[in-house]
Amino acid sequence: MQKLNSLLILVSIITLWSCSNDDDTTISEIEITETNLVGKWQFTNFQENGVSQELSECDKMDTIELMSTENGEKTANITGHDDDNETCNPVVLSYEWKLSGKKFLLIPSIDNTEYEISSLTNETMKITNIITYQENGETIKEASISTLKKI
Repeated sequence: MQKLNSLLILVSIITLWSCSNDDDTTISEIEITETNLVGKWQFTNFQENGVSQELSECDKMDTIELMSTENGEKTANITGHDDDNETCNPVVLSYEWKLSGKKFLLIPSIDNTEYEISSLTNETMKITNIITYQENGETIKEASISTLKKI
C-alpha cells in the first residue's frame, strides 16, 4: 500500500510540474528582416487612436502578400475587399516594397503614409501607419496600428 501511495505522489508531482511548463509558453519576437517578412499576412485587428475598430467580414479577408525573387525584386500584393451590396469583391493592388530598419516602404508611396513594423513574430506582425496631411495650413499626423497573422 505504501508503494502505491508513493507512486501516486510521484505521478501527481510529475503531472503538476509538466502542466506548469505549458503556462510558461511565450511567443518571442524575431528580427525584422526582409526574409522574415516574406509571406502572406491577413489583417486581424485595426486600432485608430488607441481604439480597436470592428472589422467587417470583408475586412477580415484583406491580405498583404510580400514576395522577393532571387534577383532581389520585391512585390507587395495588397488584396482589399469592397463590401458593396454585401458581397466582398476583391481588389488587388501591387507595389514594390523595401525595408529600411523598421520602416516598411511601399513604392510608389500611398498618400504620404509611413509604415513602421513595431512587432514581428513567426505568427504575427504589427504595423504602425502614420498618415501625414495638411488641413487649414497645419500639418496633421494620424497613427493607427494594424495587426496581421501569417497564413
